[in-house]
Amino acid sequence: MNVQAQMMLFSFLGYYDFYQPDTERMEENIKAMLLSVKESMQFSEISWGPAAYKNKAVLSEALAYAVKNKRKDGKDEYTVAFRGTNPLSIQSWLFQDLNVAGQTPWDRQSVHTESVSAYISKATDTSLEIHKQLQYQNTTLLEWICSLIKNADGSKIKINLCGHSLGGLMSSTFALWLSDELAAMDILDMVELSVYSFAGPGAGNSEYAEYLNNKIGSNYISVNNDLDIAPLVWKESNMYEILPGIYGDIRMNEVEDGLYTALCRNIFRMDYQTQETGTVIQSEVFKDIPQDYLIQAGLQHVIPYLLYAFENEPLICTDVVINMIIQIIEDLVKNVTGDWKRVKSLTAEDEQILMNYTGKKLNAKITNRT
Repeated sequence: MNVQAQMMLFSFLGYYDFYQPDTERMEENIKAMLLSVKESMQFSEISWGPAAYKNKAVLSEALAYAVKNKRKDGKDEYTVAFRGTNPLSIQSWLFQDLNVAGQTPWDRQSVHTESVSAYISKATDTSLEIHKQLQYQNTTLLEWICSLIKNADGSKIKINLCGHSLGGLMSSTFALWLSDELAAMDILDMVELSVYSFAGPGAGNSEYAEYLNNKIGSNYISVNNDLDIAPLVWKESNMYEILPGIYGDIRMNEVEDGLYTALCRNIFRMDYQTQETGTVIQSEVFKDIPQDYLIQAGLQHVIPYLLYAFENEPLICTDVVINMIIQIIEDLVKNVTGDWKRVKSLTAEDEQILMNYTGKKLNAKITNRT
């Protein structure tokens, strides 16, 4: 299986059920959906998570999960997927994406860093703090990874970290923090870390980018669409010279331009850097849609990446999409019954009875309306 397509699919699967306010239910739904595509996605088990963070917000602000991959050589390989921004979470947009007017030293988060001049945005700082505290069965990602190393009997473990958008940024940032932590424990040589970042924005200043490159190096793999503004934002030259006219005749309206100008002022002389190496997807401006800058930006942030995965793995992508649709339908059935916690443990025979029962209820509703 094409590794980049596989990592991209793992990244997008984390978005499943993002609109669900009940995080316990969302975690169960994502777990069921992942298990339904286990063979297609070529992993053997869900090893950690899904784990979501919500705090006092209406919707979840972060989510991650980890799976154990199948390898022909028999060695252990794991993939940690970070979900991108919840598109409906105002808190996520404000505090994990757009809060770039200030920066914090990298050593605030990574107390074992070798760099004294690396700085990250306040948004990145907030997001990393949230993801460091994610727990599944009272175990953080760091604790889980340390347990893998402890039980590996001296053999090296390969760990992939992947994500799209904010998840892409977090895959590299978390990997760098993890590298610093494992180095301080003198067990970094027991792990091979690889980062697969899709549409990830810049996280910090040039010193941070240099430190990331020195630590992760060639194991940092990025895939970006050339018309996606997310991988380009925060770097001054991009903000002032490229992004306003990136879609040709499609320009920002007055409100969008005002907000954009404010963002430009916020990052002035902040020295943000972007990841400019890796695979670049060549895209085109979408014509058959409303010619609005934000609509275009939103579609460019998603569609070309999915097409890229389909081009590399058409059969697998088709199977994943079909299984996701099936899971959505099953969840709607559970909504009709109003008792998802009981339904999730039903046998196959019980599920058939439930489907028949639900069908009768829906037919009754249709009859009443007519």
